[in-house]
Amino acid sequence: MAAHRRLVAVVSLMSLVVAIIGIVLISPNLSADGFVSEQAESARVDEALAREFGHGSDSLVFLFDANRLVSDPAVQRAVEGALAPITADARFGRVLTTWSTGDPRMVSETGTATYAVAVVAPGADVDDAEFERFTGLVTDGAETN
Repeated sequence: MAAHRRLVAVVSLMSLVVAIIGIVLISPNLSADGFVSEQAESARVDEALAREFGHGSDSLVFLFDANRLVSDPAVQRAVEGALAPITADARFGRVLTTWSTGDPRMVSETGTATYAVAVVAPGADVDDAEFERFTGLVTDGAETN
């Protein structure tokens, strides 16, 4: 009877070792990529988001508090002037503002603040230090305009 228990214990331990080795060797090859149909609604929505908004791209978001109505042309000139360094940089695919999009949701309820989104172009490389530099450029531009 004791020999039977030892045999079961040894077989169980060997099975456990084989299972652990199998998990280590096989798990890096497992992914969910092949299980999502390109025709699924979620896949089509994901594709539309990527096409329309650069889904998955890094971006910088700037909030401009104008202390006067954003509809004032002077505010538009000041904001666009502050964003000029980013708009001129090819690493940013798009700079979205309330004026470029026509989207009133980008303006605060009071009408005195707006935000802008600078979307990094696909494949562009902008590191954290450069993000900080661009943030400083826009902030300096906003304060002088």
